[in-house]
Amino acid sequence: MVRRFSEYLAIFDPRTEALEPKAFPRNRAIPPPRILTDDELARLMAACRSVSPDYPERAGFLTPLVSLLASTGMRSGEALRLDISDADLAQGILHIRRTKFRKDRLVPVHSSTLTVLRDY
Repeated sequence: MVRRFSEYLAIFDPRTEALEPKAFPRNRAIPPPRILTDDELARLMAACRSVSPDYPERAGFLTPLVSLLASTGMRSGEALRLDISDADLAQGILHIRRTKFRKDRLVPVHSSTLTVLRDY
C-alpha cells in the first residue's frame, strides 16, 4: 500500500521518490484457519437465521450454507457450486466437483446438517 501511494503521490509531486519493488515485499503467508468455539458457532447460526427480516429467503439460504461449511470444512466456492445431483441425502454424502486442484471428492455430512439440507 505504501509503494502504491508513493507511485500515486509521484504523479503530483516530482520530489517523491519511487520505492524499490523489493523494499516492501508482499506478504503471501496464509493465515491459520479460525476454529470457532461452540458459543461462537451458535451466535453465527443465530445471526444467519435473523439476517434480513424483510427478506426471509436470504436467511433460508444462508443458514444451510453456513451450517454446511461449518460441519464439513468445505470451501465456500465448493459449497456454492453444489447442485441437487451432487447430494445423496439418503446416504448423507456430497459429491464435490472441481475442487481447488481440479479433483472430485466425496464428503460425508453430519446427521444434523443432513436434516437442514433435506429441509432446504
